[in-house]
Amino acid sequence: MRFAWIYPEPTASSLAEAIRRSDQDALVGIYDGDVGSTDWARWGVRCVPGEVDSVLNDPQVDAVLVGRGGSDRERDSVTRLLVQAGIPIILVVPLREMLFGFELQMIQVESQGLVFPYFPGILHPAFDPVASDSSDPESTLGPIQRLDFLWQSPDHDPETVRRHFFRDAVISRRLLGRILRLSAMLPNRAKPGDWGSLSVQMADERGRAAGWTKTPSPRDRSSLKVTGVAGERTVELSGPPRTWTVTDANGRSEPLAEDLTDDSLVLRTFRDAVSAEPIARSAVDELWDHVCRAAELADMVAVSASRGRAVELSHEEHSEEATFKGVMAAGGCFAILGALLLIPIVALLERLFPGLAPNPAWRKLPWVVLSVVLAAFLATQFLRNLATKSGKTARS
Repeated sequence: MRFAWIYPEPTASSLAEAIRRSDQDALVGIYDGDVGSTDWARWGVRCVPGEVDSVLNDPQVDAVLVGRGGSDRERDSVTRLLVQAGIPIILVVPLREMLFGFELQMIQVESQGLVFPYFPGILHPAFDPVASDSSDPESTLGPIQRLDFLWQSPDHDPETVRRHFFRDAVISRRLLGRILRLSAMLPNRAKPGDWGSLSVQMADERGRAAGWTKTPSPRDRSSLKVTGVAGERTVELSGPPRTWTVTDANGRSEPLAEDLTDDSLVLRTFRDAVSAEPIARSAVDELWDHVCRAAELADMVAVSASRGRAVELSHEEHSEEATFKGVMAAGGCFAILGALLLIPIVALLERLFPGLAPNPAWRKLPWVVLSVVLAAFLATQFLRNLATKSGKTARS
């Protein structure tokens, strides 16, 4: 598969390197509207400075890796165009706004495109033995009861902390599923904008708990402790993903697949999903939902910490059809309110201008206006239903 890399930046450099070295993939171009991709010229890959959206019409490109470089507004606009065009993309997350993720999800359904979220470690094989042991009641771990994340770092910036929590929230979603409740707490004496210490407690739909703790420390270290019915596992998350390890309660390391890395798993799953392999496609769609919901959790941390109480998450479904129905419901309410407002307005005008009352055209005007509004409202819903049925027929 031939990839283009747009808005390059260090987060995705390991994946771009894996694409360049792959026997089944190739990096055919680096597009960057800001700096001309001079940092990656040593790779010998075609660099295309200027308008990044020209990748849409490049016949050499089969898929696009979207980095986090460039301006947020421009990157979001180009990403939206790529998904609308049905071009498969690997998108570096977290996104600037949670709602943009749900918007891409709705566009993806309509265009039948593919959006694969990426951050270093998103499909790391270290979580495979944890997931397999948790589903095996006879293993030394057993069903998961609790997750405990610990991050020790000198960083105090809220945005940096939010990004780190987002990564761990994706892991929590993969191991536990839906998170229904979140409570975040900052120290009482914490200064505004100081997230050096932070504690977050989450609970899933089965009552299992996940704790996330950030403490100040001169060195950066991150870990996950998985507590099951029969035992424990510890996943070291410090440093680059290639250094992550899994150990049991006795300190013994769990064996990992030596021929698989996080980036190779990403590329293999992406290729399978593009080729319409059902299991891979379902896995990518589920992963994208995890990412969107993890972004929602990351946004709720600040809300819960500022309010000093827990936040409930409803997990409402976001779709273009549901959004349309909401807009139409609001439109219907405004139409009814408008009809009610016509009554006092007509009465006032008849009192100010007595000659209007005997005029037959004047007597019919309110009903004509109301009929036009309601007819337009109903016609819009009919056209929407017709377009939905036509789209489903065309895709089938």
